[in-house]
Amino acid sequence: LKYALKTEELLAANPAAAKEEYADLGFSAGVLFDVFALLANQVEHKKKVLGLIESVYAQSFKTGMIAAEVARAMPELTYRRLFFAACLLHDIGKIAMAILDPTYVDCTSSAVATRMRSANWSRSRSKSLRSFSGRDPIVSI
Repeated sequence: LKYALKTEELLAANPAAAKEEYADLGFSAGVLFDVFALLANQVEHKKKVLGLIESVYAQSFKTGMIAAEVARAMPELTYRRLFFAACLLHDIGKIAMAILDPTYVDCTSSAVATRMRSANWSRSRSKSLRSFSGRDPIVSI
């Protein structure tokens, strides 16, 4: 139950997380990551898949925390509580694809590398735009 327990620990460590509000959904989503990790241990390319699971989990948890903050700022939303779990699970299909097809991990890694190069270009452009306007255009959107 590595990911289920990790989710509980991360929620407990974050004072803004409202652990009690997200604990059950976070634990359940973590269990799903744990199930995929068990499946990943059964394939030849398990090291790559386990690495992907770790990175997808980390990114998904961060996304979930952002969604929880957005939901907290919008109390009129009916299903605010589900935003966190939805964000934790939003990329779970990538893990399933990686378990089924070993080439998927390489394809995903290549796409991330391309995106990172693009993000670096975007940041350098953002700095030059910031010096022009005095604000960060990405943050101010």
